[in-house]
Amino acid sequence: MAGALALWLGALGSAVVGGGAADPSSVRAGVLGGFAMLLVTIALQPLCRGLAAAAEGAGSSPLLPVSSQGLLARHLLAPLGLTAAVIALGAAVCAAFGLTAGTSLLGSASSSVVLVCCALALRLLAALKGTIPLRLLAPIPTPMGDASGINVALWMIDGPVLAMLLGALLGVLWAAGLAGGVMLTWAAVISVVVLVCVLLWAQGRLKA
Repeated sequence: MAGALALWLGALGSAVVGGGAADPSSVRAGVLGGFAMLLVTIALQPLCRGLAAAAEGAGSSPLLPVSSQGLLARHLLAPLGLTAAVIALGAAVCAAFGLTAGTSLLGSASSSVVLVCCALALRLLAALKGTIPLRLLAPIPTPMGDASGINVALWMIDGPVLAMLLGALLGVLWAAGLAGGVMLTWAAVISVVVLVCVLLWAQGRLKA
């Protein structure tokens, strides 16, 4: 978790101002943000064992008087609270010692909490992934042989790839936002949209 925080604060310190997608500071923020999100999702795995157990039991007769959605939501509270507190405290300590490359304490802490929320939503999505669809196992004849293994490989690594992509997006947005200007509002809005989209995707997997 400490490594993820260091990478995330490094992304925020990139201070993207007015550069395009190929701007060196934008690339740096995207790369660091992507690896930060990946590390957070990996670090959250031990805290989400109850979440995985609840996801496995979704759709069957409940043992508790709550719905599947309610049970999953309850299992999100502990990892969310613990991880958000650790990340926010770490960001506050780094800001107090001047290790956030000029970003504010509030900006570092709030953006770090956004990072945790999105990572936890990705853990929920992964817990509801289920078994591989049979359509992905169908043979794909090519001149080089059966290519169905490519679909299987992509299905297996879609979580880490999605974490890297979302982390890169959020890293660029928050680095630009904390550098000043109206981009901070856009960073917050887009972060909420991203979080809602991932949760809706998880809801779709729950109902499938």
